[in-house]
Amino acid sequence: MKSIVHILSKNPDMCECKTRLKSFLSDEERVYLSKTMLRMMCSEINKINAYKLLHLYPSNQGVFSKKLSNRFNINTTRQTSGYLSDKIFSAFENTEKSYKKRILIGSDIPSLSKHDIEDSIHYLDSCDVVIGPSQDGGFYLVGTKNDSHHIFKNLKLDKITKDNIVKLCCKEKLNFKILRVLRDIDVPEDLLVL
Repeated sequence: MKSIVHILSKNPDMCECKTRLKSFLSDEERVYLSKTMLRMMCSEINKINAYKLLHLYPSNQGVFSKKLSNRFNINTTRQTSGYLSDKIFSAFENTEKSYKKRILIGSDIPSLSKHDIEDSIHYLDSCDVVIGPSQDGGFYLVGTKNDSHHIFKNLKLDKITKDNIVKLCCKEKLNFKILRVLRDIDVPEDLLVL
């Protein structure tokens, strides 16, 4: 089955990023951190045999996104606005139907490796949904097979936890696999892992 990996990110050239670190880091430091993590993520994703698509908010324009696209051979698109659940559903729903395995990740997980994503793709052979839980209770990765992404439709949530996704899977009778726990970079304490 064909696979696609979606990355959701703010465009550091076009909007304020890492706002929960605003009291701890300057604007320039937050932009530097965002760009560095996005480069790291694209470099890791580049090693995977799958189609890759970077969804940037509010726009995929700008010098930085063009350089990322060229350097890592990754296509970019404008990220859908709305709730996080809308962004996830839109990314999966607007994927060509020939991509039966669909993975979506954030851009702020420095310890995420190509092996985590390859494992996710592999698990979708036997599972409908794969969940990569983050240490804060959220998730850094969600993968779906075929049309199982419908669980995100009309959810209207900006904060989605791993437990939310598990409950949705149970309600819809979708089997799922949970990956190892990783830390995303959101608050000052998270910077200690860098």
